Amino acid sequence: MSNQSCFPQQHWSAEAAGIASLQATIQGRRAANQATVFGIIGLFVAPPFVFGPISLVKARAANQLGVSAITGRVLGWIDIAFCAIGIAVVAFLLVGFASFSSSS
Repeated sequence: MSNQSCFPQQHWSAEAAGIASLQATIQGRRAANQATVFGIIGLFVAPPFVFGPISLVKARAANQLGVSAITGRVLGWIDIAFCAIGIAVVAFLLVGFASFSSSS
């Protein structure tokens, strides 16, 4: 009796597709978790202009694998917004100090 009659090829291909789907889900969840972690790091620990975009890239990777990464995406955009606000405040202060020193 051959192995082909006991184990049809369709069974193996369906099982392989299930394993591939499971692996994609695991990779997607890992990317979603990394997006959240990078977003939190950018928010509280390190420069947001570095970790905000990394969070967005990881969130996009998770979405491409079929896993939602809304938290990581939102935190990434918040990091970028805080960075933009910080740059605007610094520019405003520099202009203010320059005009103050030139009027004295």
